[in-house]
Amino acid sequence: MSPKSPKPANAERRLSELGIELGPAPTPIGAYVESVQTGNLLYLSGILPLIGHKPKFVGRLGREYDVEEGREAARIAALNVLSAARNHLGSLDKVTRVVRLVAHIATEGDFSALRAFHSACQSCWRSSSKFEPEGGERHSPLLSFNI
Repeated sequence: MSPKSPKPANAERRLSELGIELGPAPTPIGAYVESVQTGNLLYLSGILPLIGHKPKFVGRLGREYDVEEGREAARIAALNVLSAARNHLGSLDKVTRVVRLVAHIATEGDFSALRAFHSACQSCWRSSSKFEPEGGERHSPLLSFNI
């Protein structure tokens, strides 16, 4: 946060004011660790759009799912990221900055609406106002094409 920025609101209170309730942190559905902390950096990885330890969406954008369904999958995954961070840190108020947000997106070869999908993830971060990146947005949508 820059010195001129106002102190952010309590992240979880802000989410609650917006009607967003975080569920329990997801558990990995494979042999991996989804949160690792080194120093003051927390890395989260492999977090999927799971509800109750079950994948909500299995398939590809542009084939089984349209843009709105992709946005919902992104929203669920982003909320699971927040839940995982809260679970690891004890409170989202310990998060001072999001350094990088990467979304791996499985799409059909001609799918072109990636920005709409990725912006759904970002909107979850912005909703608390605490996670707005300084100096503009940084995003890295990655594609997985069906060959």
